[in-house]
Amino acid sequence: RGASAVWPDDGLRMGLDLRGGIHWVGGVDLGQAIRRELEFLRKSLQESLAKDGVTLEANVDDASRLVVRLAREEARAKVVDSIGETNVLTAEGGEGLELRYQLTEDWTADVRERTMSQVLEVLRRRSDDPQRGIPDSVVTRQGDDRVLVQIPGEEIDRDRARTLLKSTGF
Repeated sequence: RGASAVWPDDGLRMGLDLRGGIHWVGGVDLGQAIRRELEFLRKSLQESLAKDGVTLEANVDDASRLVVRLAREEARAKVVDSIGETNVLTAEGGEGLELRYQLTEDWTADVRERTMSQVLEVLRRRSDDPQRGIPDSVVTRQGDDRVLVQIPGEEIDRDRARTLLKSTGF
């Protein structure tokens, strides 16, 4: 046969329905991404304030809030101003020398979107890797926090595919 504009010369790619294979849907822990973002902001804030002679204790709690404990009341204005300059944290109350902040809705959405894009990119790069990847794999987003991976082929090395997909990336 000669070349055709409709049918490629190398034949059709058969999917899972014709060749069998692996259909995997994995969830992405977006809460972990938000906690990492808060940890980054915490470190940044502490370093910035330390240059101005302000020391404070800060941590990220289980509710994904940045909890700041002031050493002295006099530092409150400086800390609140520094946090306000980030434009990504919003106050959520606190008592006494403790202040609580969380990411703004816009920044939370941005972190979630960046995380999903990175997860998709990493999995696509892994599946497309000429040495360790698996040809003809499909990696796509499903919903807000899930990834669909389809690897066609009835004789696929399942352990190799599992290793490819299960490696944690940050």
